[in-house]
Amino acid sequence: MGDWFEKITLGALIDQAAARFGAREALYSEGRRWSFADLKAESDRAAKGLIAQGIQPGEKVSLWVPNRADLQ
Repeated sequence: MGDWFEKITLGALIDQAAARFGAREALYSEGRRWSFADLKAESDRAAKGLIAQGIQPGEKVSLWVPNRADLQ
């Protein structure tokens, strides 16, 4: 039985959405708005932080925080 979903990383998904939708609104929370480009910038910043901590490609990372858009 074949997979019914596309196998893609979260980072690649964000990159694709930013390339396709750019400045369009992606997220609104508590009076703040993020575009798809903003989400990509935040994602890239988080990835660089993980790399700076020594996280290597293929390693598993977990994040346990409240469900809030503004956690950075």
